[in-house]
Amino acid sequence: MGKIVFVLVSLFVCQFSFTIHAQQFTYLNQTCRSNYGEYHEDNLNLVFDTLISKASSTKFYNVTFGENKYDVYGIFQCRYDVSLDVCSACVKDASLKIKEVCPLSTSAIVWYDECMLRYSNKNIFSRGSQSPEAVHSSNTTITNYAEFAPILEDAMKTIILKAAAELPHFASNTTKFTSSQYIYSFAQCTPDISVTKCKHCLEGALSTSHNRCCKASIYVTVLKPSCVLRYDTTGPFLNGHQSPDDPSSANLATSAGQRKKTSLQPATIGAIVAYGNSMDIFSNGDDNSKQ
Repeated sequence: MGKIVFVLVSLFVCQFSFTIHAQQFTYLNQTCRSNYGEYHEDNLNLVFDTLISKASSTKFYNVTFGENKYDVYGIFQCRYDVSLDVCSACVKDASLKIKEVCPLSTSAIVWYDECMLRYSNKNIFSRGSQSPEAVHSSNTTITNYAEFAPILEDAMKTIILKAAAELPHFASNTTKFTSSQYIYSFAQCTPDISVTKCKHCLEGALSTSHNRCCKASIYVTVLKPSCVLRYDTTGPFLNGHQSPDDPSSANLATSAGQRKKTSLQPATIGAIVAYGNSMDIFSNGDDNSKQ
């Protein structure tokens, strides 16, 4: 009997593990940069290993490895509503993807629908970075945009204020547009930035959706290093429902991470820039002034 129970438990564990690792994540885009600095690849691997480990217990973390000019700073953030299992698997997938699409880059970001992973050889913590950014939108437009626009504007401004107001810097909303149409929206900032920086980042994302592209699109996602703003008229996209029941119960960590001193030698860095197929990327330089 004991052996049968053991076999059944083993089968369940194996099936559960396979489900998590076989899950398909929605890869959105990436940006890759070289700022002519240096870092050691071993430091980058240590950053990734730490972030992957932390993603099993929290939905945000940052960490630094290195010494002086060989520092590597890393951040991940998962979408507020995803489970820790999904978060952990997404960050692991992102760590492989970022090496694939951004080899030899001194700074890079990969965005998934479920998570974001970022690293740099410059300090990126608590900066409220707004560049580079990427936009994901539909070519299909709203037919009655004149009536839609003010309702959308109010909905987006509402969640921007709500997300910025307090940790964990997340807000979602469902707004009725017509008798049968709804606007589903959400806003999220990394929890290491201030109320003011979160608000500015999300307002910048809203401005992008208005002025640079897609203001009449049926769905838009604006991705920035420190925030995400999204709306969709085709249906809800968050897990379960559009608003968490108890935001205060979120398993988010705002730890400043940790620093490990090493004596590794520098690697030579090249410049490789990759662009996604389904999105537009806008850049205003290295965004050092905002960082």
